[in-house]
Amino acid sequence: MNPLGRYLRLPTSSSSSNAAPDPEQLKREVDVEDDPAAVELHPLSWKAELSSSLDTPSLYARLILLLAPLLPAHSPSFSTLRRLLLLSGVLTLLLLSSVLYIHSSSLTRITAAPCPNAFRLPGSVHVNGSYAPDNYWVPEENASPDYPVHCPRDPPRLLEALQAYESSASSSDDETPELEHLRGRTVLLFGDSIDRLHLSHFCSFLGLDSRAIDASDALYPPELTELERQLAQDRGRPFESLRGRPFVCHAPRSDLLLLWVFYSGSDDGQSTPSPPSLFYTPAPPFEPAPGPWGPRAFWPQASEHFNPPLLAEDRFHQLALPLLQSLGRSHVDLVELGLGAWDLDLAKRLDHLSAVYVAEQRGQGEAEALKLTEEVIVQPLSQAFLDWARTRTEMLTRSVLHSLPQTTPVYLRPLGGTPQYYHWPYLISSARVEQMDALARQVVEQHRLERGTWMGRQRARVRMDNSGVWTRGEEHWEDHIHPSILPGSWVWGEWLLYALARSAQRESQ
Repeated sequence: MNPLGRYLRLPTSSSSSNAAPDPEQLKREVDVEDDPAAVELHPLSWKAELSSSLDTPSLYARLILLLAPLLPAHSPSFSTLRRLLLLSGVLTLLLLSSVLYIHSSSLTRITAAPCPNAFRLPGSVHVNGSYAPDNYWVPEENASPDYPVHCPRDPPRLLEALQAYESSASSSDDETPELEHLRGRTVLLFGDSIDRLHLSHFCSFLGLDSRAIDASDALYPPELTELERQLAQDRGRPFESLRGRPFVCHAPRSDLLLLWVFYSGSDDGQSTPSPPSLFYTPAPPFEPAPGPWGPRAFWPQASEHFNPPLLAEDRFHQLALPLLQSLGRSHVDLVELGLGAWDLDLAKRLDHLSAVYVAEQRGQGEAEALKLTEEVIVQPLSQAFLDWARTRTEMLTRSVLHSLPQTTPVYLRPLGGTPQYYHWPYLISSARVEQMDALARQVVEQHRLERGTWMGRQRARVRMDNSGVWTRGEEHWEDHIHPSILPGSWVWGEWLLYALARSAQRESQ
């Protein structure tokens, strides 16, 4: 019996025996001399026999026929067939996995590499203080010779396009394909007043008004409204400042929504540093802070902009996310964390408390305390303070990441700079600003390095917002810390829309 018949269930007959066919018998069946059109027949090979004998070949038979060119002319042994069938199974699995990968991946991965971030090319900001759209990022010529030729080097003017779209009722979606990935998107700005002004300026560029959401608003979480009422009774006055309240901006035609929620830096009431030891004088004696926020809480007593809760993580989960739900936004497309301003203000105020204590120990008055304060607040931050600030920044970033979809990027925005011609209590030294900028970059780099770890899918989403750095050297200040509307807020708006569009494209892919 042909060995294939045992494993592929080939049809058998009584004439099929182990004996080899008789060549003389085959010659007698067809006489070539009698029929010139006839061809002398030879015994069929096992491949031809397999092909001709099966009306509906089985899967295994089809695989054998597929691999027939690789097989010898003689009948293969059982071990050879088994190896070939195993090989064919492996090849089939590889083929199926390749098809599934191509189906689940973006076709752009096959046709062309995705374009790099144009804002990451070396360059500078073109500044025009009187015409907003004339402020834009200009990459340096030949800054990146290996930049893909199919990619535009200049970032698109998305804010200018969105401005025209929101101000015109006649333009259709088909006329603005560059805004495709911005429609219906949600941005959460979680930070300080610089982020609030970014939102306010962005809204004004579109001809819109942002609005505050105070504790009496129906959108405000009711449990926090009740908490404020109780605390206001305990302390004898309400929380009145609107500057610490959430602000929202909604562009109706594109359905783009920006929400800003304030938090007062890394102060958590438990690990917050005490005033340091200065000028070889012991630190001031520790006095527990009043109120329910922890013995080391600083800002609830020191800031008029405070409203509960204190802890940044609590404000994100108990205030920011519920507000988005109330606004009908269950998905956040981009989050920006504003860093540095309140921690730097905390550091200089702690230094001032220590300077006052040193002056008192020396029997000196307020003038000497002010002189000591001016001397110390221009010095770099201590390593202990930096370690504390970095730990708290990492904790906040991790908490935010774990509460968001894995497609949502989180950007860290440190202070870009501050004017240096102020004095106490307004001066924030450039040396300390650069330290906090480096701290933010360390956090981002650490997350990038951990991309391959077990939690890498979440941590690799942390990135830098460099818009503040781009305008360093520009005299564009409204006061001791807040940049004016141009060029900073327009350039920030262009960067934000570009980052949002890139994130949406990656998500759709």
